[in-house]
Amino acid sequence: MQAALGLLVMVGMAAHADGTALPPAHLAERSSVAGPGKNGCSRVDPVKLENTHWKLTRLGGRAGVVEGQGQPHLVLRPERHQATGSGGCNRLFGGYRLEGGRISFSGIATTRMSCPAGMEIEGEFLRALAEAETWNISGPELDLFDGGGEPVARFAAPSPECVR
Repeated sequence: MQAALGLLVMVGMAAHADGTALPPAHLAERSSVAGPGKNGCSRVDPVKLENTHWKLTRLGGRAGVVEGQGQPHLVLRPERHQATGSGGCNRLFGGYRLEGGRISFSGIATTRMSCPAGMEIEGEFLRALAEAETWNISGPELDLFDGGGEPVARFAAPSPECVR
C-alpha cells in the first residue's frame, strides 16, 4: 500500500500538543513523513543515503527516463562501499566514498548491452556520477552536485509502505 509522502519542517520554536517545547529547526532532522494510509496507519522514517533504491528522475536540467527502457537507478551499499544500479540498459557497479556531505564514485563500470533507445541518457548518467562531488537529501529526493554546486542528477526514493 502506498502512502502520501511529505516533508516535516520545523521553523523556530514549536510545541508538542502537551505544551512542551520542540527543538529549534536547526537541531531537527529532516524526515519523510508518510501520512495516514488507507487503513489509518502511518510512520515517520528518515530517508537514508545508503541502502536506498534511488530512481533517477533528472539529469542536469532534463528528465532522466526514456520510454521503453528500464528505470535508471542507484543503490549505495555501505558494507563494501559499493555502488550498484542500472543506467536503464546496462547494469552498473563500482565504488564510492563518503566524507560528510561529499561523495565520490570510482571504478564505475557497466555491462556492454546495446539498447534501441536511451543510450545517451545512460552515458549522461555515468558522466553525472563521475562529476558528483556533493549530495543533499530533501524529503524523498537525493540531489548530486558537481564541484561548482550545479545539480548533475536527481533521484527519488520509493514511497514508504505503511507499517503497523
